[in-house]
Amino acid sequence: MAPHLLQWEVMRRLRTEGVRSYDLVAVPRRDELHEKHPLWGLYRFKSGFSDRITEYVGTLDLPLSEAKCAVWNRVGERAAAWYSTRVRHNLLY
Repeated sequence: MAPHLLQWEVMRRLRTEGVRSYDLVAVPRRDELHEKHPLWGLYRFKSGFSDRITEYVGTLDLPLSEAKCAVWNRVGERAAAWYSTRVRHNLLY
């Protein structure tokens, strides 16, 4: 049950920082919610915290510069995650 404990501790810490909602991401849409769906197990895990599903519009990366995007993917992403966790002490980047 380590994943449950990890998510629970993240949510507890975020609550102490004033966060009132937490997006667990990646559950099936309501109209696709059935046991044969590939993400059903993930839904079961996440619904243990709340059975309320809020659907959001997905995201899309549209790089305006292929070279800058490659540098970001190679170096920038790791640097930003390091700064967020080590300097700002945020659990989630």
